Amino acid sequence: FFSSRRRHTRLLTVTGVQTCALPISGADFSGANLTGANLAKTSFVMSDLSGANLTGADISESKLDGINLAKADMSSAKLTGAQLGPVDIKDASGKPTGRKWPSNLASATLKGADLTGANLQYANLGHVDFTGANLSKANMTSANMTDAKMDGAVLDGATFDRVGAG
Repeated sequence: FFSSRRRHTRLLTVTGVQTCALPISGADFSGANLTGANLAKTSFVMSDLSGANLTGADISESKLDGINLAKADMSSAKLTGAQLGPVDIKDASGKPTGRKWPSNLASATLKGADLTGANLQYANLGHVDFTGANLSKANMTSANMTDAKMDGAVLDGATFDRVGAG
């Protein structure tokens, strides 16, 4: 668990890393090169991985609620069972306000990624490229899917209730 101050790791290159099951929530990995990294079962809640290269990374069963993955490249990444849902916003006393902070994947690339069983509820998936991705049994309830590219995506058993599209 990190304090409210973000850990800055800009322009970090971490290839072939095995960081399985680490709690590194609230970190700033924006622009990092995490190609092929094993990040399975890692907690990245409220972290910033915008513009990061996660090509071929294993992020399966990770807790990524409220994460910023805008413009990240996750081509061929494994996100099976990953949690990319919203975080409940709380007031100063720690009580939920009823509002949510969604995960942001706007303009991310997920070509050929495996998101089987992933939770993407309320996520911003606007302009995401899901070409050839496996979204079987993924939950995209209330997600923003404006201009998402779904060519050749596998959607068996996926949930799209109350999805927004432009």
